[in-house]
Amino acid sequence: MDSYRTCPDSGQAYYRGIPLASHNEHVQAELFTAINPANGMIYVVRSDTAGSKSAHAKAFLYHPEAAPPALPADYWPWLGLNSLSYPCWSERHMQETSQELRKAEIFSPDVYAAWELAPGSYVLDASLHIVQPFARTVITCAAGRTTFWAVAATSFLSSKATLHELNEADGKALVLHRLRSAGMQSGGPLSKGWVGQRECPME
Repeated sequence: MDSYRTCPDSGQAYYRGIPLASHNEHVQAELFTAINPANGMIYVVRSDTAGSKSAHAKAFLYHPEAAPPALPADYWPWLGLNSLSYPCWSERHMQETSQELRKAEIFSPDVYAAWELAPGSYVLDASLHIVQPFARTVITCAAGRTTFWAVAATSFLSSKATLHELNEADGKALVLHRLRSAGMQSGGPLSKGWVGQRECPME
């Protein structure tokens, strides 16, 4: 993983289409403490690795007053549901929005997200598949506290996401020596300018 962790700047390296953090950001994340002691740290990891569970996960963090409504999955109209309401889950996967405070794409078991946040309540949404609804939970961030949240599939055959809090030991094990997400790319692999895999530049 070192060839993806040594970049001087965030967004220079990509792993499975995910932009990655800089070397300093990787080092800071593995300290498991906020740079500003008045803030807290929230980590979002993948806690499963097999079958449909190995799909990429998308995570969006909101202030409670800015969180979109918890909509159902985005299906075609002739299946009995329509996608006329905003925002559709597929739009939240594929397009930039101005509502989220933070967002990241992660991948099991290699890529996690880490955010330093001011104390308060936040809404976390996560999904494993473009046509599945987001799992949602409310997170309380406290000064000097670090919490770990795992995105997992509901079952081996399912691509529907669940969110649950991990204990410190399990959370750290899914972060150490892995890759920190720096967000997500717009669109998908067929989009113009999309980057699939790129290591850090050689010194």
